[in-house]
Amino acid sequence: MNRRDEDLLIWFYEEGIGAFSRSPLGVALERQAALAFDEAGRRIPKATAWTHAADIAHRHRPGEASYMPDETLLLRAASVSRRLRRVAAANARAEQTLEVYYGFIGARWARSTEGRLFALYPLTEAGARLVLDDIGVQRDATALPHERISHALSAQRSAPSEARREQLARMRSQAERRLVESWRVWRETEAANDTRVPSR
Repeated sequence: MNRRDEDLLIWFYEEGIGAFSRSPLGVALERQAALAFDEAGRRIPKATAWTHAADIAHRHRPGEASYMPDETLLLRAASVSRRLRRVAAANARAEQTLEVYYGFIGARWARSTEGRLFALYPLTEAGARLVLDDIGVQRDATALPHERISHALSAQRSAPSEARREQLARMRSQAERRLVESWRVWRETEAANDTRVPSR
């Protein structure tokens, strides 16, 4: 995964999606995408500039509250959203991996020793097994999967165990494979992407 795409996904999950998910602009994006193609699936060309229009007079209202959407942000969000829909259609697991890794959960653990990859640990077979085993031992219903795995990492540092070391190593290896697979699916959507994502 190149740095540009990583920055784009981090921006989308941490900022972009929040800016439009609960806004009427989200509906506008969907409508714009639907109206951009004809019934045969071909992109409709942009209209030529209208030359016989009269000038419109605008009255300045300094005290009036208003909001002008940033077109560049709209285009970036729409483009990433389209690609992620293609990822989900090809491989739902890959789409889930990208959301967890680049979204709020990944951001939560980005500065930890394990980094963003730690966000994927509960999604691995080894991670799920560790969480289930810990629930059987601890019976603490309030602990989250990441907290249980974090406790296992802390226990390994303070009282090393060969069995635990192997389990944690399997967890990391499975998380890495899952991430690499999701990157592959994401890259495959680039060829199908009809517009270049605007840079910041």
